[in-house]
Amino acid sequence: MSKLKDSSKYAYQGLETNGFFLKGSLPKDKAIELAGRDFSFQQVEDNRVGCALMVVKIENMKPWNIPLVNIKYPEAAWLLDKGNGDYLAVKAQTTLSMLPALSMSDNYNTDIGDISLNKNGENANVIVTSRKNGFTVELNEPSENTEFDKTLINNLWTRNKKGKYYRIPWAPNEAEGIYQMNCQITDDSLGKNVFGHEVMWNEKAIYFINRRHSCAPSYADQPFSEVQ
Repeated sequence: MSKLKDSSKYAYQGLETNGFFLKGSLPKDKAIELAGRDFSFQQVEDNRVGCALMVVKIENMKPWNIPLVNIKYPEAAWLLDKGNGDYLAVKAQTTLSMLPALSMSDNYNTDIGDISLNKNGENANVIVTSRKNGFTVELNEPSENTEFDKTLINNLWTRNKKGKYYRIPWAPNEAEGIYQMNCQITDDSLGKNVFGHEVMWNEKAIYFINRRHSCAPSYADQPFSEVQ
């Protein structure tokens, strides 16, 4: 099946012109609290499991390929890591205008946020603010050619404000450019607000350019397997 035919099943298609993906870890008890159940999370070390933050700037979004519709917006998603690119989103931020779409169509647990991300030469910055908390990171020394894990999201579930679980049909498209960059977090009050005060972030993050965004409305679905 061609990529064009395969992408036709996704109602929402646009372009992630800029994207940021940072992994970290948090205590397992906090992950269970956020997820609602003890799913089989990606274990990082004793009693700590994986988490991640993905921030994207989406442009040229055309729902159901409607002519003359061209939506642009930023989005931040706070994720619990199951491993192999499978994630459960427990919180998200976006603009006021996109709040209904992310809350009802995607079923994210969504707040209003101010989001910016930009890359200028060998430097980049990402800022997410919401409810008087912020996440600010400066990135530098990009490396495109060295070997590193370029996996972003392969499969995505969400948990909405009512605690119900959904799955978003998601295409794991590759980006035109993807870089591993050193990151320095100067404000993590929002990260601590979402994941708790014991959250820890990796020293290197992924910054990517021009990734095709293809997804569809969410549907009720149990996330990855629970611990037996």
